[in-house]
Amino acid sequence: MRRVILNITGTQYEGDSDERIELITEGRLIKKPEGLFIEYDESELTGIEGCTTTLVFADDSVTIERNGTLNMQMVFSPGRVFDSSMQTPFGSVSLHLFASKVESQFNEKEGSLRLEYELSLGSLSTFNKLDLKFKSMEDCVN
Repeated sequence: MRRVILNITGTQYEGDSDERIELITEGRLIKKPEGLFIEYDESELTGIEGCTTTLVFADDSVTIERNGTLNMQMVFSPGRVFDSSMQTPFGSVSLHLFASKVESQFNEKEGSLRLEYELSLGSLSTFNKLDLKFKSMEDCVN
């Protein structure tokens, strides 16, 4: 396991409005036979405190799993639809995801991820962008 610094920017577009969240946090990078894993704990800023997010980088897709106060899985594979559900303390919501862009470059010391996707949760539909960069903490200058 390697400690990493994550810089995450998420933008959600709904109609004529957009909402942007930027987060810098510490995470953990784990190399497993099935791919590279990055996990971090969500904060009050993201609205899902008490939740751990795990990103799994595989050959042609990226999976984001959230566990804790919110449970869900999203698989981003270019041009494919992913159907799932999100479990919240208030019940379950259907989730439909279409990834239009999935770009990642990574190794065990640093990397980046760019996602563009449409997301439908129940009757709400949004277009989203996610940019994530990570760097090993031992390579960061104080």
